Amino acid sequence: MKSGQNHEAFLLSRIFTVSQSLLGAFLSNEGRLEHHQVCKRFWGSVDAILRVHKYPSPEEALDHWHKVHMRTPCLHHAKKGRVFDDPCFVWIRCQKVEESRTLRSREDPKNEVVSCLELFYEGLQDMVERTEELHKLVMSVTSLGDSVNCHDSRPHLPNSIVEAFERIIGLFVLKAKEISWMNRLAVNPDSLYGRHAERRLMDLKRNGAAISERVRNHLDRAKEDIILLGTSKGDMDRIIIAPIGPEFLAVALISNLQNNISKQGTAETVDLISHYRSHTARLRFNTNRKPKRQAFVEIHALEEELEALQMVVASQQGLLRAYQRLFSPVTFKYPTTDWIYYKERKSLFKLESKCVRRQQRRLAERDRALGLLRKKVRVLRDETKQRIEILDEGHGKAIRVFTIVTLFFLPL
Repeated sequence: MKSGQNHEAFLLSRIFTVSQSLLGAFLSNEGRLEHHQVCKRFWGSVDAILRVHKYPSPEEALDHWHKVHMRTPCLHHAKKGRVFDDPCFVWIRCQKVEESRTLRSREDPKNEVVSCLELFYEGLQDMVERTEELHKLVMSVTSLGDSVNCHDSRPHLPNSIVEAFERIIGLFVLKAKEISWMNRLAVNPDSLYGRHAERRLMDLKRNGAAISERVRNHLDRAKEDIILLGTSKGDMDRIIIAPIGPEFLAVALISNLQNNISKQGTAETVDLISHYRSHTARLRFNTNRKPKRQAFVEIHALEEELEALQMVVASQQGLLRAYQRLFSPVTFKYPTTDWIYYKERKSLFKLESKCVRRQQRRLAERDRALGLLRKKVRVLRDETKQRIEILDEGHGKAIRVFTIVTLFFLPL
């Protein structure tokens, strides 16, 4: 029993330490670390369910809370004999313990909370590693920028960092609620209230997992923002040097060449999809107004050009796939590979891979647009063929009528 209590105390100390590191990473150097109400709420719930310490009266429980768990003095102490007026009374749980309760019913809720807190600790540790990586990136940026602009070395603040901090605070709130509902479920496991608590626990766990995923996404986007220099709305003209490799420059150059097609001898760019869409519409208008056999030649030439463009897009997609295979860290991972270089290359490849996937989506949209244009051109070719056949049939009838009339009336 004593070893279990030691494990719980060690787990709480680790969670407290990693929480201080995580929340402290979002404080500026001029600020100071303060114990936020969210942390107090979280630790109160943890203490209530893990320690399971019983007090003979609410007064003694409140006195223990004020002396041990309150980092700052409570400003709203209740008068003597009126403990229910104290705002801290919300942390006091009135528990009725039945003698017939089995050992399993007493131990399972605590074990569930311990496993829940272990998962919570692992998630916080992952967030701390991500924030430390952001700090290292910012330090490398500011150290390079100090030689250029010494009087203002303030790094820009991406919006994704602010959003990540807000989600982290929300995660602490949800985890506090989850532990609190575990405590309530341990008190009334078989009642209607217990079933309600189970439903609330499922909702809280699902929302907590979703928020954790959003925090990781925001931190990843903040890393991209620091590298790509493109997020601070108030510092858009600020130039920041970021550590990117030649591989990212190569994929950026490839994407730029694939997306921007310039007219020969000018600096203007051409949107191929818009150009061929307008050309198809103009050809359709001319053939509907005055169908001619010459239109077949133009339609056939347009079909060949669209087919050639689709082949070019396919080759561009193949180039990006080859790039991913060539520069993927998994490709050159061998026992002799330097671990530090492999870790840095793996970190940079995440950004490069996202840039490649974004360009692949553009090429896929371009390929779909070209396919739709080819279908429209085929329909236009068939419609033009039908109109010309109808006109030829009408001309043939007119010629036959004219011939018959001429044969009958010419002798006269």
